[in-house]
Amino acid sequence: DDLRKTNMTPWSSIVPTSVSQTLTLRERVSHSSSSSTAQVQVVNKIRFNHTGEYAVTCKNRAVFLVNPKTDVCLKTYEGAHAREVRDCVSSRDNSKLASVGGDKGVFVWDVKTGQTVRRFIGHDAFGVNCVKFLLGASNEESVIVSCGFDRCVKFWDLRSNRQHEAMETVGSQFSDAAMDLTLSGGRGGGKTNEVTACSIDGTVRTFDIRKGELRVDTLFGQQPVTAVENSADDRLVLATLPKTVALMDKTTGEVLQTFSGFNNDQNVVLRATFTPDDRYVVLGDAVGDICIWDVLSNETLNSQPQRIPNAHAKSISNVCFHPSEASFGGKGGGGRKKHLMLSCAADGFAKFWS
Repeated sequence: DDLRKTNMTPWSSIVPTSVSQTLTLRERVSHSSSSSTAQVQVVNKIRFNHTGEYAVTCKNRAVFLVNPKTDVCLKTYEGAHAREVRDCVSSRDNSKLASVGGDKGVFVWDVKTGQTVRRFIGHDAFGVNCVKFLLGASNEESVIVSCGFDRCVKFWDLRSNRQHEAMETVGSQFSDAAMDLTLSGGRGGGKTNEVTACSIDGTVRTFDIRKGELRVDTLFGQQPVTAVENSADDRLVLATLPKTVALMDKTTGEVLQTFSGFNNDQNVVLRATFTPDDRYVVLGDAVGDICIWDVLSNETLNSQPQRIPNAHAKSISNVCFHPSEASFGGKGGGGRKKHLMLSCAADGFAKFWS
């Protein structure tokens, strides 16, 4: 409801629209067509909200709340971050947004007013890379978890008045930057019992909140792990490395499958993700192609991925899917179920695909 009460500004006023000839696609660009390459601002992250009605995206020092269905920017959240925003996420009740970035802070925004309601300062080094809302037993989201270049995973209590003191810090666990987080129950809507984090030091660490236990898995000779994502049933975790994506059993640490064949000669930070049914693994690579592997195919291990070539002009920061398989409907939808996807990249574009 808070989202629907915001002032609606046409998204095209800040991000002009164009249409692909090959796929159902709407492009959003944050600079005019006459802008030089040096002026292009990287779109670092884009995510659907819990229901898939809206999306949040971050670029430069601002967060945008958008509606991919109607080409509308609902609200812009800016003025808090002193450096680039690297990640943003919405709460399940759509009342709050959280954002983090190069300025080391964790910011919580009121969706309706566009004002920050909490600012947590406690990370060090070169900033914060990821932020998530934790879901409690009563479906409350009173705790936020973040990770950053200071090698720490920090838990922040939204009910506390202490902005400089985390309620819990898992520090010195990693020997290098902590890059990404994934939560148990995050895709299924259940209570968060486990937090899994990955690091440049090549480890994937799972913190069991209920038992107070830590599991550590090291992948492929300590190659950097830049992103992690749980499967829908939380039994598997997808880990992104510079040249490989690994599908790992969370309980045993066994690597069940690997996916390769994508371009990352520049060793940029990439992120693989599942489709909502866990049937496919999808990744945007360093040259702007979107790569797709069939998890159930016997040919996956020895074959090149299917590709959407030239999806973006530069390296793709993030790909995410609508949380369900149902289409948005409208003309041509025919009531069919189809995967709906968002992508964003260093070329300054965010794109909607079906």
